[in-house]
Amino acid sequence: MIKHLAIGGIGFLLIAIAGFYPANMSMIAAEMIETFAIIIALYWLISFVMLACAYQPARPMQDTRWFQKSSSGRLTAYTWMKFAPIIIIYNVMSFLGQWYFKVFSKGKKYPLTPYAISDSVSVVASPRLTQTGIDTHLTNWVCSPEKNKPLVRYQIIVVDLAAEISSYVDKLEMTTKDTASAPVHYLYLSLLDLQPLNDVLLKDYIDLFERIDALIRLAETRAFVTNNKDKVEGSLITLINFHCVVGLSRSIGVQVLYLLYCGTLIRYNYQSWLEQHYPHAHLKGAYLPQSLVEAMANYKSIEYSKTPL
Repeated sequence: MIKHLAIGGIGFLLIAIAGFYPANMSMIAAEMIETFAIIIALYWLISFVMLACAYQPARPMQDTRWFQKSSSGRLTAYTWMKFAPIIIIYNVMSFLGQWYFKVFSKGKKYPLTPYAISDSVSVVASPRLTQTGIDTHLTNWVCSPEKNKPLVRYQIIVVDLAAEISSYVDKLEMTTKDTASAPVHYLYLSLLDLQPLNDVLLKDYIDLFERIDALIRLAETRAFVTNNKDKVEGSLITLINFHCVVGLSRSIGVQVLYLLYCGTLIRYNYQSWLEQHYPHAHLKGAYLPQSLVEAMANYKSIEYSKTPL
């Protein structure tokens, strides 16, 4: 039943080797250094064992109780106390990943282009963005309306899927206040890096997608009332941004599930859609299994059949 317990063991062995080696050098290591090394090694052991426990597929939204975040997408101090080693590792990975794409992806196409579900809703998957990345992509995602055209307003829904690192939603909110004036909503579904998408219950995905739909309907209703009240023409566009850490496995995988939920994709064409829109994505069957794809597609079919004509 124990899954990924090797993560805890490997993490402990690495820090134990680094910690106990100077501790055993009695000729040059003081007793204080030995004690400190033991404390650090034990802390890493406990932290990685808790991480291994977090990977156990037991209850709905299991990781939320392990990797807690504030309403602004920041990892809580309690989460840092439990998982500082893995959080530091993922922050370094995020920094190196941003640096890699900036230096080595010149001339190559790694598109982060929103995909239009309808005239009023677009979806895009992305890694965790830096402030520079936010400024760059926000300009492309939220375009200013042309002159003499009806007013176009935007709202952005950020779906944070990265359990191991804080979201950039707070920086995005500050940027939109200064530039696009687009309200930003934050949703969190904690997915661990090595956790296949079917470790999360189908109900959890459905609940997330229903919350997204509720935000879209609420914003559209408010825009309709405002337009009628002020007697102006205009439209509202919702941009849904799924983001993970560095790679795009989590964010693209959940985006595919959302498009299946919306009925935009079906089980027979999602692979060709991936090859066309995210050719560099690596979504193996073990990570996004066919059983989950079929379950989401079947759920949509059942819901559609229940809808009165």
